[in-house]
Amino acid sequence: MDLNVVQNSLLIALLLAIEGSLVGVFLLVRRYSLLADALAHFSLVGAALGVFFGFSSLLGGVFAALTGGVILETLRYKENAFNDANLALISAGGLSLALIIASLKGEVWQSLGQYLFGSILFAGKRDLIWAFVTFLGVLLFLLFYSRHLLLLSIDQSGAKSQGIKVRFSEFFLIILATIVVSFGIQAVGALLTGAFLVLPALIGIELARSFTGLIVWAVTVSLIMAVAGIIITFFLNLPPGATIVATGVLIYILVVSGKKLGQRGK
Repeated sequence: MDLNVVQNSLLIALLLAIEGSLVGVFLLVRRYSLLADALAHFSLVGAALGVFFGFSSLLGGVFAALTGGVILETLRYKENAFNDANLALISAGGLSLALIIASLKGEVWQSLGQYLFGSILFAGKRDLIWAFVTFLGVLLFLLFYSRHLLLLSIDQSGAKSQGIKVRFSEFFLIILATIVVSFGIQAVGALLTGAFLVLPALIGIELARSFTGLIVWAVTVSLIMAVAGIIITFFLNLPPGATIVATGVLIYILVVSGKKLGQRGK
């Protein structure tokens, strides 16, 4: 494997790891964990249409994911919650539509495999630029709205009383998640993007004693997952997306097991 390809892939993975873990923390705190999976599956429709009609599959995926997010947001405010049925509708509906489109043209079917399982090793300079742009966008948004999102998670009534626009903040969180998910598919694939975003936050909850600590641990774990996944892929020629997520699962098991052993030792 070309060393330049590995360096490029690693840099993209690091950018996605930081922004993905930051968004993942707020998705987990807001109990939106399954939202990432639903959006990732629905974005496949846009990616498939992009290949089918010859326009940018990346932009197609972003637009489709945004459409799925708007649908979910509309349903959530109608029913006052994300329920499993709505998430399953978007997730399964998106995946099935993408597979139907792929069955109509062999080229789409071939490209869809990269979106399902990730294709970070084939990423170019344009992908790196997009990853950097989304990285800056996530940082800027959270710099101004992280307090709002945290307050919404703790006390929604209190947030309203302080003049925070609840629907506006939550809608932008969904848009942020949509963009990160769309680019995260490039690294780990649509089937594993949800885990890529949420796993670091889950591990962070086990280790942190404050919200700041949660963010620090989530970003740290996500970076470890990205670096270890790319290095292992380089030496063992394994699929990068699956390796990155499997590393996270292993870390989670070790952390939980270590905590249980520590509690027994007291």
